[in-house]
Amino acid sequence: MEIEKSLVFIKPGNEGKIVEIVSFLDNSLEKNFHHRVLLHVDKPPRALIEEHYINLRGKSTFEVYVEAFVKGSVDVTIYHGEKIIQRIRKVLGDTDPQKAAEGTIRRVFSNDSLEEAIKYTKYVNNVMHSSGNVKEAEKEIELWSRYYDILSQ
Repeated sequence: MEIEKSLVFIKPGNEGKIVEIVSFLDNSLEKNFHHRVLLHVDKPPRALIEEHYINLRGKSTFEVYVEAFVKGSVDVTIYHGEKIIQRIRKVLGDTDPQKAAEGTIRRVFSNDSLEEAIKYTKYVNNVMHSSGNVKEAEKEIELWSRYYDILSQ
């Protein structure tokens, strides 16, 4: 089996739940994975967040997301493991916490609605980010490693 990597971070608005969220994810993954470092980042650089969320540029929520990140904090790690991307995405659940399955991180740790966030142009706390595929993971890891070289080790 090929070992994959996935960039994972806990988004702003979850500062008091870091240990609980990471433990939930790790316990749900059960085995065959590791992460080397959990990096706490206060107020990440605007340029980093804008590049990470470039797919949102031009959408009504882009600036709201960027502002939430540059004023908040994130906890970043890179998971390694067999089919780790698919496994993490399953544990996280749907991007919209209201549509996430019961027992997933986004359903357990958030009551926000993506539909409402778009309608009212506000930040949706969907708790965590994880890479969507191998190519995206490589790009994200390279991007974040430019700012925080400890992630490239």
